Amino acid sequence: MKRAGTKGQDERMITSTTDQLELAPVAPMSTPSRVEVIEPLTTGERIADHAARVVGSWRFIIIQTILVAIWIVFNVWEIGLGHFDIYPFVLLNLMFSVQAAYTGPILLLASNRQATKDRAMALRDDEELGVIRWKF
Repeated sequence: MKRAGTKGQDERMITSTTDQLELAPVAPMSTPSRVEVIEPLTTGERIADHAARVVGSWRFIIIQTILVAIWIVFNVWEIGLGHFDIYPFVLLNLMFSVQAAYTGPILLLASNRQATKDRAMALRDDEELGVIRWKF
């Protein structure tokens, strides 16, 4: 299907997308279906997803802020228990370090798994729409 003034142009550049879809052979899907992408989760993946939902919520941030404020109040003013973690709050800093050491990798695991699933879904969608068909 050559048009006037298209001498030397690639055929794909002058045909419409619908013409290309009609002319192109449909190959079987090489990527997993939507059902296959959603596989059963392992125990570690379930824990990582749950931790990501909890730590990434406003509820967690508000509760943690309140607990830190209570910790500081109990240790600045001697209210009942005495000073068990005096300023500069070494024990509190240690607890934050332990929390960060665990939540960082768990959040990365959850986001990497989600990115892999999203990538597989995008490839599947591209194949279904015929976007990935040209082999150069």
